[in-house]
Amino acid sequence: MLDDLFLTTSANQCLIELGIDSYEQCLDKEYFANYPYRIYYFFNSRGFRDNEWPNDINNAIWCVGDSFTVGLGQPFEHTWHQQLSTLTKDNIINISLNGASNDWISRKVCYILKHAAPKTIFIQWSYLHRRENNNQLLLDEQRLMHHDPHDSNDIGNFLKNIMAVESNKANTRIVHSFIPEFNKIDNNYIIYDKLDEDRILFFPNIDVVDKARDGHHYGKHTAMIYATQYMNTLKNGY
Repeated sequence: MLDDLFLTTSANQCLIELGIDSYEQCLDKEYFANYPYRIYYFFNSRGFRDNEWPNDINNAIWCVGDSFTVGLGQPFEHTWHQQLSTLTKDNIINISLNGASNDWISRKVCYILKHAAPKTIFIQWSYLHRRENNNQLLLDEQRLMHHDPHDSNDIGNFLKNIMAVESNKANTRIVHSFIPEFNKIDNNYIIYDKLDEDRILFFPNIDVVDKARDGHHYGKHTAMIYATQYMNTLKNGY
């Protein structure tokens, strides 16, 4: 049943705006109003912006991330995981949460590795400053905590999360990437060096070539660059 893979507040919902992808919160109202694509946010019975899961979940490609993986500001077919599905002809399972921290991403991936052990997982890591509330009695959507003033060791926290995934992956193929803003981190070379040292499969920052409707997230063409890089990294790395 994979009981920990549910977002109950969004299950079976359909929205036309979500978070900062709204006229009130977007960065450029004129751009938002003239965006050429129609967007609907359909959430499956588990609460993820995805189709209903295929019967064969082990051979599907699992994609895990934050709002960039949700595809905020994009039609569903423009998201990186759906373009990846088009490229590879594989089924996709999308596990993503608007506002997710790397703590949440790592926790979900470790759960997937333990209870599903799929062949392939693609991860797009989030902002390093985000943390997750430790109260396990709360829903995932309620545990979002974007900054913990008592924990300023962002790089250490991230490396802890990525190493937790790597130490539990067994025979699952995992490819790591980062949201575009990762290149703004002055010491990101420390992370790249550590991943290189440990022979962890990843690709570094992707440049943004277009914007989603909200003006913050990336658009269709940038998503395709991510999808292509995932496919090529997996092909060349194993």
